[in-house]
Amino acid sequence: MTEYLRSPLFQLKVGELILSLISAILFFTIYPTDKVLLTNIVHLTVFGYILLNILVIFSVVIQEPLSRSLFLLINGSGGILFIISGIIMVVEFVRLDISIRILAAGLIAILNGVVYCGDTYYIIMYFQD
Repeated sequence: MTEYLRSPLFQLKVGELILSLISAILFFTIYPTDKVLLTNIVHLTVFGYILLNILVIFSVVIQEPLSRSLFLLINGSGGILFIISGIIMVVEFVRLDISIRILAAGLIAILNGVVYCGDTYYIIMYFQD
């Protein structure tokens, strides 16, 4: 079981979960924007991927990993959505001059998107079904 816990896939998933949780905590009491659609995109991305990461981590721990194509779908869309959400939060911080926590959450979301893209690269190069 420890070989699964030491795998880069598991470690990337835990890192993504931690970054998502930090981002969620930073904007939890503040709406990241005054537009409903943009707020929903940010909330869906952050909170949805927290749940997805918990499920993926659980599947790795019980040694029933998901298929390569499902990993690619989750990580590829996660990279795109986190980068978009981060950009939304940074732009809205500049436009509305709201709490600095939104800027921090946006930068962490962009970093999380880059980690998701790195995870996608790892899956393409090294993951075997």
